[in-house]
Order: sequence, then C-alpha cells, then structure tokens
Amino acid sequence: MFEDIGFSKVLVTGPARSGTHICAVMVAYDTGLCFLPEQAFGCNDVKQFHHIYREYDNFVAPCNALRGYIGEFGQDDTLIIIKYRPAAEIVASGRRIGGSLAHMPDATDYVERQYVLIEEQLPLLTHYVKIEHDSLSGHPLWIDGHGRARFSPRQVHRERRIGELVKICPFINEKLARYI
Repeated sequence: MFEDIGFSKVLVTGPARSGTHICAVMVAYDTGLCFLPEQAFGCNDVKQFHHIYREYDNFVAPCNALRGYIGEFGQDDTLIIIKYRPAAEIVASGRRIGGSLAHMPDATDYVERQYVLIEEQLPLLTHYVKIEHDSLSGHPLWIDGHGRARFSPRQVHRERRIGELVKICPFINEKLARYI
C-alpha cells in the first residue's frame, strides 16, 4: 500500500484517535523506514521534534499531537499524511479507551475544529496526501473495529509488539525502545 512513497521523512497527522499511530506503523512496515514513536519527542514537544527532524532521516512518525504545527515540517524531503476518520468514530474510540474525548460534551465539534486547524496549514506543505481511515482496511496489519475492541490505546497487533513488526529508529534511547 505504501511501498513506493519515496520520501525520507513521513509524518502522519490528524486528531487523536484518528488512526495516525497504526497508519505510521503501516508506512514503516511497507517502506522499511524506521518508526519513531511519539514518546521519543514527548508527544507534543515541538522543540524536541524540530531537533529530531533536522538531525535525522529515514523515519515515519505519528504526529497527532503536533497537528497545530505540521506546517513547520512540510519541506521537500517530507511527506505529510493527513489521516481522516469520521468525527463520530473518533469520539467513540476516545470514549472506549476513557481518553479526554470521553469527558468532553462538545467532542464532535472539537474533532472537527482539529481538522480545520490542519486544513489551514495545507498551503505551507510541499507534499501531502489525505487518507481516509477505511482505505487502510486492505493492509495486512489492519484489524477491524470488533477485533480492536479490547486493544489498549497504542496496541496495533493481537500478539506482537510494534518493535517485532517494524524497525524502531536506532537513535531513540534503549529505555523507550523496550516500551514499544
């Protein structure tokens, strides 16, 4: 599905629970790019991510927490994947895991505002593609909603950890590598 991307950096963004994590794992799985988990840059530490972005190549990272800054990373060697999923599905997923969306009375509006924030940055991006959540269903790592019902928030496979499915970026620390 993603074998012929041809970029040395791929950033996957969208609102939380939109599928950025599994999409990034799928890209790493198909391309051989190393997977950079969000924990490697504190999820939303823009300064730390800028450092990684300048210093390293050949990685794919889920960047849902950086969606408000994604326009800062749209250079020629970078593909930005914008992950679209219906707001109602995102809210249901957030409620299933008990995340912040579970306690937000205007959760659907919040999700829709996050997409507006991303769309406003599109003119700053050199290369981007929009991907609908269901379009990933043909990928070998795809597990439908019923199969994921008991998954933890970052779980992507029934039996295997991410580090067993894809190469983890060698520049992250060993403590973090054990976590994934």
